[in-house]
Amino acid sequence: MKVIEEFAVPDTDKDGEFEIPMPLGSAVLTVQIRDGFLVIWAVVDPSEQLVAKEFLFIPTDADIRDDSRLKRYVGSCQESDEHATYHLFEFLS
Repeated sequence: MKVIEEFAVPDTDKDGEFEIPMPLGSAVLTVQIRDGFLVIWAVVDPSEQLVAKEFLFIPTDADIRDDSRLKRYVGSCQESDEHATYHLFEFLS
């Protein structure tokens, strides 16, 4: 049975690539700030084995390096205390 689960984004990963273990076949829905922390929500089957999903955060006005790997835009979120906006992409592999 599939459910929607949330996955915390490590604080140090707001500018660059990072991985989050998620069940195989997870479908990422969105990224938002919850209780001051960046969180990704995804539809998952908890009975599936965990695999590393790769993501990329790009802050507004940051250089975007040339990368041939396919990416899917997930969403953008703003942190009011830092006045920063981050844009999340999921690597498709």
